[in-house]
Amino acid sequence: MKIPFQIIIILLLIFPGLLSGSQQGFFYRDTIGNNEYYIVSRIEISGNKVTKDKIVLRELTFDLYDSINRRDIQTHITHSSENLLKTSLFNYVYFDTIAQRDSSLHMIIRVEERWYTWPEIHFNHADRNLSAWLQSGDFSRINYGLGLSRYNFRGRKEKISVRAITGFTTHFALAYDNVYLDRHQKHAMNLAAFYENQNKLEYITRENVPQIFRDDHVIYRKYNFIVKYTYRQRLYNIHRFIASYADYRVSDTILHLNPGFLGPGKTHSDFLTFIYYFESDHTNLKYYPLTGSIFKCQFSYSGMLHSGFDKIELRTGYYKFYKFFPGVYGSAGFKFQFANRTRVPYFLAVGLGYDDFLRGYENYVIDGYNYILFKSSVKYELLPFKIIKLNFLSVRQFNKIHVSSYLNLFLDAGYVHDYYTDYQIYGNNLVKKPLFSGGIGIDFVTYYDKMLRIDLACNSIGDFGVYVSMEQNL
Repeated sequence: MKIPFQIIIILLLIFPGLLSGSQQGFFYRDTIGNNEYYIVSRIEISGNKVTKDKIVLRELTFDLYDSINRRDIQTHITHSSENLLKTSLFNYVYFDTIAQRDSSLHMIIRVEERWYTWPEIHFNHADRNLSAWLQSGDFSRINYGLGLSRYNFRGRKEKISVRAITGFTTHFALAYDNVYLDRHQKHAMNLAAFYENQNKLEYITRENVPQIFRDDHVIYRKYNFIVKYTYRQRLYNIHRFIASYADYRVSDTILHLNPGFLGPGKTHSDFLTFIYYFESDHTNLKYYPLTGSIFKCQFSYSGMLHSGFDKIELRTGYYKFYKFFPGVYGSAGFKFQFANRTRVPYFLAVGLGYDDFLRGYENYVIDGYNYILFKSSVKYELLPFKIIKLNFLSVRQFNKIHVSSYLNLFLDAGYVHDYYTDYQIYGNNLVKKPLFSGGIGIDFVTYYDKMLRIDLACNSIGDFGVYVSMEQNL
């Protein structure tokens, strides 16, 4: 958790009277005349002190010298602005248009760049989500450390990062993301290396809650090397090909506590993973979409080397976002995971409660091979998009921030299937059982892709409580 976000939240709660500003995430001034078609004769970009022009031009739905129908100009500007904001390079985007008598159109784009160099102070929990950590009250499950990330490295949307974290997990990482291989920015590479060790480990699930073993010595080690290739031919569709090598080692004590943690009788396992990932994102915002749709599909294979298994898995999901009325929005979608019937180690039999979960079930995990998840919500705009101006701050990337808030009614449903009964004997009774939850919540959304979600939820096993999260979890 970065310190600036904590400051932002405090300011929002203490100084709500400072709010003033526009209703849009981008700004547009119309000087278009009455001609039916216009030729884009000039595209002028300003405010990009770091970002290269070609990075901005890549996100536009029009090109220089394109012919645009007058009725479509606003649509082009809306979608281009959304694309630019979804790069996470800019806080604000402004569009002006100047129409000439000869039916030519001068497009003026002004961007306000984010702060790109982050000396990061990591102080965060090691649980699956914030609510699970708050329920445990276990302050030994805190990770802390330092890191340094340079976003928009070389002005080309690249990111280079290094971090060293200790606490519940000792973690070292080095990554270089989004290195373009061609001038049209269709092909990119990511490289990453990770090492971590722990003397505390979630070694088994009992009564739907991971159990932790602690020792004075290191009981778990992991090495991971990842190469990722991304192909983005057009604006909204992304193809990724990922190759990963992972090496896991556990102590004899973990083998005794759970002989199937890395596979039958194993204290060491290394294997390769190959992933094909496709995403078609037509939403208006990356971190808090209100309109549009998104489809994701992932096909993966894990095995070979010393794995002792060959796991094939398909994950896919689709979400649709609607604007019903001014200030009233809705969303509905599903995810499912299907894996082949091969026995895999405990740590790979991942169902719901990890990356994907039902709201109201944040405190549980449901281990299994296959699952389906349905999520729906209706949102009412409590606080429309507003601007907070902090004139006492001289740094331009922080002296103007935006905030919005939504009342959220939701209903979720899910089901996890397991081929085997290895871990159901430990009281894990949520497997092969229809799961439902519903409730009401408040979402706070602000700049730098940050949000805070507070939900009051009940579920089908009788739990009723308040759950806190800092992610959208689509």
